[in-house]
Amino acid sequence: MAGNGWRFLAHTADVGIEARGPDLRAALDRLVAGLAALLAGAPVEGAEERPVLVDARDREELVVGLVDECVYRLEVDGWLATGVAGLGAPGPGGWPVRLRGRPLPPDAEGTPVKAATWGGLSVREEAGGVVIAVYVDT
Repeated sequence: MAGNGWRFLAHTADVGIEARGPDLRAALDRLVAGLAALLAGAPVEGAEERPVLVDARDREELVVGLVDECVYRLEVDGWLATGVAGLGAPGPGGWPVRLRGRPLPPDAEGTPVKAATWGGLSVREEAGGVVIAVYVDT
């Protein structure tokens, strides 16, 4: 499955998501959209915004922390993050992110995700923007 700016990556045990965007916020937005499609079983849109603070000192920690935060929000609140509406500057308390999302649709038949993994993680600059690759433990 693939969507606007993201695609799933083949892996023997886990699921990978690759996301591309003109900048870090856009790439994270597409990464979260891909994660939402995995969790819900199909691409999902959401408009409700929720601020979160991700404990991260660099872009790689931001990616892992953001994926884990999205999984946590779904498990605890039943709220499915579907994108990143805003990304602030990192500070001593973490990296402020404004997630976009909605309650998980009742008919969703997605793949449960436990957490992001560090194996195969990359955040790199390429011509035209930022590319993120991350694998999740399912």
